[in-house]
Amino acid sequence: MQLRHGGRAWGPVPRSYGYALPHKVRKTALISALRRRAGEGAVLVYEPSGAAKPSTKAMAAALSAMGVTGKALLVAGAAEHVVTRSARNLPYVTVLTAAGINVYDIVNAAQVVFTPAALAQLDGVQS
Repeated sequence: MQLRHGGRAWGPVPRSYGYALPHKVRKTALISALRRRAGEGAVLVYEPSGAAKPSTKAMAAALSAMGVTGKALLVAGAAEHVVTRSARNLPYVTVLTAAGINVYDIVNAAQVVFTPAALAQLDGVQS
């Protein structure tokens, strides 16, 4: 094949070299990371107070009363909007739902804080 003004007939085509981990490997890594944090004593359970309005000040006080220092990962249930809104403005807290939990955030946090609803939903997470 000959191209007008020269060129390469079958030149390189951009492609993705990305790799998706198998499902079982991701699930095993998630379980392993949670077990490691639990072995270190860095897994806590936060019992929401049942407040109707989000309050960052109340969340900060509750977390400090639990002994949360440094980076923390707060895993809330899907329907716990008051908890997620209360904690999302704290600079040292990363807020995720049970469906969005991942190994990187578990390893990156000093403590992992679960709500009871998140623990119940965690059994069904297929990550």
